[in-house]
Amino acid sequence: MRRSHIYKITIALVLILSFLSTQPIAAETISSEQAIEDAKYLWDKLETVHPNLYFETTKKEAESKFQGIVELLEAGDSWSRVELYRLLAPFVASFQDGHTFLSINPEFLHYADNGGRIIPLMIHVSNGSLIVAGNFSGEGPSPGEMLLSVNGKDAQEIYNQITAVIGARRQAFVEAKASRSFPIYLWALYGFSDSFEISYRAEDGEQKTVRLQGISVANYRERKDAKLGKYELNWDLSFPGKDVALLTINTFAGNLETEFKQFIDNSFRKIDRQEVEYLIIDLRENGGGSTKLSDYLYKFVSGKPFRTFAEVRVKYSNPVLKKKKIFNPITWFKVKVLGDQLIVNKNDYKDPPRTKYRFDGELFLLTGPMTFSTAADFAALIKDLGAGTILGEETGGLASTYGDIFQLNLPNSGLTVGISYKYFLRPAGFDDGQGVIPDIFLATNPVRRYQGEEVVLNRLLEKI
Repeated sequence: MRRSHIYKITIALVLILSFLSTQPIAAETISSEQAIEDAKYLWDKLETVHPNLYFETTKKEAESKFQGIVELLEAGDSWSRVELYRLLAPFVASFQDGHTFLSINPEFLHYADNGGRIIPLMIHVSNGSLIVAGNFSGEGPSPGEMLLSVNGKDAQEIYNQITAVIGARRQAFVEAKASRSFPIYLWALYGFSDSFEISYRAEDGEQKTVRLQGISVANYRERKDAKLGKYELNWDLSFPGKDVALLTINTFAGNLETEFKQFIDNSFRKIDRQEVEYLIIDLRENGGGSTKLSDYLYKFVSGKPFRTFAEVRVKYSNPVLKKKKIFNPITWFKVKVLGDQLIVNKNDYKDPPRTKYRFDGELFLLTGPMTFSTAADFAALIKDLGAGTILGEETGGLASTYGDIFQLNLPNSGLTVGISYKYFLRPAGFDDGQGVIPDIFLATNPVRRYQGEEVVLNRLLEKI
């Protein structure tokens, strides 16, 4: 297999995208009154900014949960950031919008920069179980073996606590995200860092216990990168067969637009020279980014008239208006003069820009539970236009979804909040509350995949 144009994800970007849960800066606490003020501020902004906050949970249910949080906050004298995160993150997650969340990244970065340690295991989170996908300690459980407890905390409890702080309608995405960031969630929610007493069920059924020492975040990332190879790259082009090209796209990050376009340009020149008949685009590890990048990719794979979304609804609340400029004069008039908050933009189909390197063979798209946001939007575009064949599993991101994150900070703790302020309707113009359903279902076993067994890709190559 020949590979070209490999771009490494930087450590900083991985930390930001992969690890949404973090640990507080030592000794930074706020009073009970300040914590309650933050909680009320949070809920007010959720209601104010989000275009439809109660699309999945009722306001009555939210009120009951919030009252319980206030009572807990009143019972304490002071609260650290991580303690406040542990209380408020499940509340935000309960609205089940994957683009609306509470984060404490600065505290984690502070911890990591000061030599903080995390559990030396890669864990696959699935159906209430914690399955070892990789072990960097040199002792203890092997890939495929199941954790029973960590430092006395039952695996089922850990599963419940971690998945409770991740908001999304698709449980498969919740589990995929929990798997990707397991060491950080474990540390943020329980404070585990230096030493880990692991109970696990070995392959022979015997229950065993071992104590593992934590490793630095940098060491963990280095070993994970080495183990996962191209799964940790931004993008990769390879040729697994004479007339087959494999384009792995792991991110559509907007801050990488220039590099992405260069990679795509170079890739499709090579694909054209190779006279490729079958193109496979792998989006199974793609958590999203900017539609500017996915639209740029589209023009190389199809000449069909397209629209990224049939409709986009934007809620111009006061917090959004203070930070976001309105450039369209008609929209400005509706919002500023008429006082409209919810603006609906309907999109027509348009021809993609021309390119002499457009692929004209057979297109296949691989998707899975971690295919989210812009990656799911691109899959919906290919699906709705019939521009290719979707294989794999239902996308973690919904085909019609809330998104475009408005970011703010709580006034006292400084915790960062992300809130959707737009709604996007898939190109076909309907919302069935689902992700993009593959044309051909092929289940991935992440544990086996991380050991180098590419079952889904190999099955596809056999069909070609």
